[in-house]
Amino acid sequence: MLSRLVDYRELVEQACRSIRADPRLGPAIGVARATARDPLKAALTLLVGETFARRAERAVAGFVAFIGPHRLSGDEYDRLAHYVLSAALTRGVGPERLILIGATLTTVRAAVLPGHAHR
Repeated sequence: MLSRLVDYRELVEQACRSIRADPRLGPAIGVARATARDPLKAALTLLVGETFARRAERAVAGFVAFIGPHRLSGDEYDRLAHYVLSAALTRGVGPERLILIGATLTTVRAAVLPGHAHR
């Protein structure tokens, strides 16, 4: 159980580093630098944790609340999802959990991008 917890934290840390390193995405969501109260890390921890616990509605609602005000473009959101999924692959997340993360990110995308139905 402890190894799963460590992988989870490492996944979130790696995704945060990648998002912040992106010259357009980090500033677009206001997280170009880590802070003491890191909203990106908190949002990604919620997203991944609730997704792994099979509570997709909570995962989506929490991440939509974080991303919503930033008005990301489709390209920016796709890059954010790419960084999260790449971190999951790098950390050896199994296929079932990778599919769950992808489905959750797709639902968030539909909720936050203009022209998509809001749930």
